[in-house]
Amino acid sequence: MFDDDWSADMEAIEAERLDADLLQAEMERAAADYQAQLEIYKRTGDPNDCPHGSGVGYVDPPVYEEQKQLKPGEFFCWTCRTVMPDPLLAD
Repeated sequence: MFDDDWSADMEAIEAERLDADLLQAEMERAAADYQAQLEIYKRTGDPNDCPHGSGVGYVDPPVYEEQKQLKPGEFFCWTCRTVMPDPLLAD
C-alpha cells in the first residue's frame, strides 16, 4: 500500500468543498428567509412579524439605555423596539 494515495486525497478535498458549498447555501437561505421576514415586518409594522435579528439582552451593569428596563432572561429588539424572552436562553 502506498502512503501517498492521490485519489483518496482528491476525494477528501472534494468532500470538503461539497461541505463548504452546502454550508454556504444554508447561510444564503437563512439570510433570504430573514430578509423576507423583515420585509413582511416593514409592511405590517406588527412586532409579531419582526425577525428580531438585532438587539441586546440583559446585562448588569447595562451598556445601552434600553438594557436598563430589562430583567434577567429578557431581550430588547432594535428593529421593533419590543422586549421579549431572550432567544439565546430558550431551550
